[in-house]
Amino acid sequence: MTVPGAPWIVKAVSAVGVPSAIAIYLVWLLASQVLGAIQVHADRSETNLRELLPVLRQICINTSATDSDRAACFRSE
Repeated sequence: MTVPGAPWIVKAVSAVGVPSAIAIYLVWLLASQVLGAIQVHADRSETNLRELLPVLRQICINTSATDSDRAACFRSE
């Protein structure tokens, strides 16, 4: 039973129970931290890839034996 006019959080906790409310909060907290870490990793990976692609293209150009092989180094797929 909740008190009329109680904040929504009090009503929610009384509906699901204190242990469940704590578990829901911890899952939300951990999930947001994991998603944040994944986003940071994705940003760093993209930066590394952008730095690496010109180097790989130059290696391709330098090791190509024919003009058609060199032209293939500039295709984007």
